[in-house]
Amino acid sequence: MKGMTGLLVGIALIVTLLLGTGCDTGTTETPQVGANTGTGTLGNLTSAELAALVGSIAPALGQVNGYQQAGIWVTGLGKVTLNPDLALLSLGVEVRAKTVEVARSQAATAMTGIIEALKASGIEDKDIQTSYFNISPEYTYQEVYEESIRYNKQVLTGYRVSNTVTAKIRDLGIVGATIDEVAQAGGDATRIQSVRFSVEDSSAVQVQAREMAVLDALAKAKQFATLTGETRGNLLFISESGGSTPSVRSFDGMEASRLADSAVSTPVSAGELELQVSVQAVFAIGNQ
Repeated sequence: MKGMTGLLVGIALIVTLLLGTGCDTGTTETPQVGANTGTGTLGNLTSAELAALVGSIAPALGQVNGYQQAGIWVTGLGKVTLNPDLALLSLGVEVRAKTVEVARSQAATAMTGIIEALKASGIEDKDIQTSYFNISPEYTYQEVYEESIRYNKQVLTGYRVSNTVTAKIRDLGIVGATIDEVAQAGGDATRIQSVRFSVEDSSAVQVQAREMAVLDALAKAKQFATLTGETRGNLLFISESGGSTPSVRSFDGMEASRLADSAVSTPVSAGELELQVSVQAVFAIGNQ
């Protein structure tokens, strides 16, 4: 808008200057020979030339000012339901201890047991990846009274070690049993961060959802044109907004301890996934 306003102001100044030059009756200059052809003059421009200049500028101004509102703007949505074939299990350990070495050693022991349990379930090394590791001090505040002054003092209480891995489980029938075995191997240090379901290769489904999104955009644009007594013109712009496969179930760290103590196998259902693709499209109105 600022650029548009500046352009309009500039044109107004030019026209004003031209008008002022042409209407200045106090000048003693001799009119240029051939300048007056019966259509009137404005400076060095005839009125016909000025009209042509303004006429060439006006459409450009209208296009710039109305571009965002011109045409028929629609969003098309394509949805495809599919069955997952891959589970992504995010899990790890968290240990607190007085010293770094004790905390690290206990965390390493627990994580080693978890990885062995994953491998015993048939998960290959390439499908187990460390996603997070952290060692950090932990503090508490104690009230201290010294030299008649009472204040809170930061006191080191120990260290916390966190180690998280992501495992790909390709056999969805063993997800619940794997969680049980992992929780038992890692003990109270086990933390189950999340379980997400996906598909190994969604490219073919994305193509299908994309086609549905485009058809939806075409139908919406045609409906808008019909309802407003217009016709849908040519496609001016189209862009894909994105697609997604949602998560199905998540566990937090507190649930892991309950899993380890429970004699009942953890039920996990993969369910169905819904892949969505949306597109933005702009169509001309009529033949414009």
